[in-house]
Amino acid sequence: MRVRLYALCTVMSVGLCSLVCLFLYTRLFGFLKNWFLLVPVLLATTALVFLLRLEKRHHLNRNWTSFWCTATIVLTVLCGLERFFVYYPETHGLNFAKAAHNWARVYWNPINSIGFRDLNEPHDPGFNPTNVVVLGDSFVAGHGINDVSDRFQNQLERSLGKQYRFYTVAQNGWNTRDQLRALHNYPLIPHHLLYVYFGNDIDYLAAEAGVDLSFSPFEGRSSWLRYLVKNSYLADFLFWKFLPNPSNIGNKLITLYRSPQILEKHLEDVKRIFKWANGKGIRTQLVIFPFLNQIDESLAYREPLQRVAAEHNVDVHDVSTWVTDWPAEQRVISRKDMHASIQIHNRLASKMVPTFLAISERTIALPHPDTLEAPIKTVRK
Repeated sequence: MRVRLYALCTVMSVGLCSLVCLFLYTRLFGFLKNWFLLVPVLLATTALVFLLRLEKRHHLNRNWTSFWCTATIVLTVLCGLERFFVYYPETHGLNFAKAAHNWARVYWNPINSIGFRDLNEPHDPGFNPTNVVVLGDSFVAGHGINDVSDRFQNQLERSLGKQYRFYTVAQNGWNTRDQLRALHNYPLIPHHLLYVYFGNDIDYLAAEAGVDLSFSPFEGRSSWLRYLVKNSYLADFLFWKFLPNPSNIGNKLITLYRSPQILEKHLEDVKRIFKWANGKGIRTQLVIFPFLNQIDESLAYREPLQRVAAEHNVDVHDVSTWVTDWPAEQRVISRKDMHASIQIHNRLASKMVPTFLAISERTIALPHPDTLEAPIKTVRK
């Protein structure tokens, strides 16, 4: 009886210590946190060895050792998975998940001297090729694309040869006014402007229209779940893996385009980009990305943009004209990241190569004298 009681106390003590260690793990940072998960595993393993010896010497009921053997294995697996997901990278459209932060840390490179995800430096035009600025947001920056060489602008640069150089001017979360501001501050006047538009570029007018675009993943869920997800990489991965995508955000953005006042105000900002380019003799092309999971609804902004582009002699490349028949899984990076897939980047690049080859005009690229020594600061949303 005394031996059984001793075994029970051992199991309870080790279990309590393991829970304390796991709680402390959520409160630790840096090096200590990386290795602290080994403590409960070592405690459980030590207790298992002790119980096995008790069973052998005192013929202890095997239920004790079977239970603790199972508990040790489960605890070891959970701690191992937790350790694995500390470093596991996976792209996520909303960038809330811990795995998405890991993805950005591993793949969000190279970053040039003025903060853009780009190989080329605007301060070094080299042998004076035909310079093309590619302006946009996360679709241009390549969210979800591990290697920048897979982006359509990088593919265009390789296909067109040394006579063209493409400069990426884009950040995650940028809207039309952010893009216009960056264009004014960019330290290089290009020969061509490739303006890439996506349906969330109007989001800066949401507050004015009384539309709430915020997303609260823990709304209506218990506080303990929020605590667990916040402090565990494994729980965070499982939570975002099975959480449905917020489909209502796209619908809310569509309502902005269906408001005549909001749409007109937004199109004025788009026109400013076209007028800036036309005023400097820069040839402009517009690429329109639809909502890749709501292509038909994207007509709400595709048609007005095409009309404005025609008024300013801007060539339009509408991705929806050739991507509509594609299976949904081929259009996007993944079920959790609705950015354009590598297949779309491949097709877009192949369709735009003839357009650039047909262009014969060239102008002299001149840097902005006021900004050559003052790189712009960019802020991600």
